[in-house]
Amino acid sequence: MAKKSLWYSLEIGVRFILRWLSYILTATTTLLYICSAFSPYIPPKLFSPAALLGLLFPLAFMGQLLVWVYWLVRRHWRIFIGLSLIFAFSWESISSYMPLHRGLSRQLEEYQGPRLKVLSYNVCGFGFEHHGSQRPNKVLLYLKSSEADLICLQEAALAQDKDWGVTMGQVKAYLGKQYPYISLIPAQDGGSGLMLLSRYPIKDAERIPMPSRTNGAAHFKINIGGQETHIINVHLESFRLSKTLGQEYMSLVAKGKAFEFQDALRSKFTPIFRHHEQQANIVKRYADSLQTERLIICGDFNDTPVSYAHEKLERSMTDAFIKAGNGLGYSFVSRTFLVRIDHILLGKAFTPYYTKVDAGVKGSDHYPIFTYIKPTE
Repeated sequence: MAKKSLWYSLEIGVRFILRWLSYILTATTTLLYICSAFSPYIPPKLFSPAALLGLLFPLAFMGQLLVWVYWLVRRHWRIFIGLSLIFAFSWESISSYMPLHRGLSRQLEEYQGPRLKVLSYNVCGFGFEHHGSQRPNKVLLYLKSSEADLICLQEAALAQDKDWGVTMGQVKAYLGKQYPYISLIPAQDGGSGLMLLSRYPIKDAERIPMPSRTNGAAHFKINIGGQETHIINVHLESFRLSKTLGQEYMSLVAKGKAFEFQDALRSKFTPIFRHHEQQANIVKRYADSLQTERLIICGDFNDTPVSYAHEKLERSMTDAFIKAGNGLGYSFVSRTFLVRIDHILLGKAFTPYYTKVDAGVKGSDHYPIFTYIKPTE
């Protein structure tokens, strides 16, 4: 009897500990998920860990989903309903990260009205490959066949001599028939090139002043059927992630060094997130000063849909992929990082009806994103 009583007491004690561990794990996971889901509304300068959690939103979501399923299986309805409400309140972040829409292909085929195809592509120096008549540069070949009306390029680094890479002369000679209007604005002196290839006249182009060594934004004013339209080509501060750095991060995770991993991420990402906040604020003020609904902001934001920079720039605008895209739409893919950081935002004059990240394109470390837009009724 004494042994049975002892085992019973031990069983009660273990159950008590496990129950409270499950409560603590649920509370911790939920807190991290809330910070991640609502990170777009928290300025990185105010609380930078939220921005990092926003970058890790898929992991936070999966953790929260596992906790939600656990309490469903346990039939603890109060906790399950509470977690369900948290999912409901954070639906905007969930649907922004992975939008799901039906009938987009049908809309693309059936719509016969006036439309524009807008394409944005970080070309990474045109893949640092040469261009020739017998062997065209992969990026230029894709652009030539894209049938886009407006193309915004980031990291459009051009060589002075064709022996060193793609030159402006080669771009104009190869793409000039489709795009008679081409403008290149350096993001900074000696920085990333921001290029617009257009079927429509470019009336003006200027750099948007922004603190950075290599990144920036440019404004292009074009004429589409007699209507003035504004394009802002954006390349926010780069994280400068490398394969070696990614392997170092994965090694820390594999060894279970959580605090070292956390410190490594914070030291690398926090300054960049703060740059994004400052740069997004500058671009947003510039865009607002144009006082127009015929506005397109596109480019490499170096930030996901669940981020302060994206939310800031998206205010009063429409994200083409969220509105008319499907799935995760990763535009930057490496062995370590899978993220959608290239975006197209539209003013109220335009409505997207089909958007896609073209994941089959080779030639850069990014994939191009394009959208078909029509006049808003």
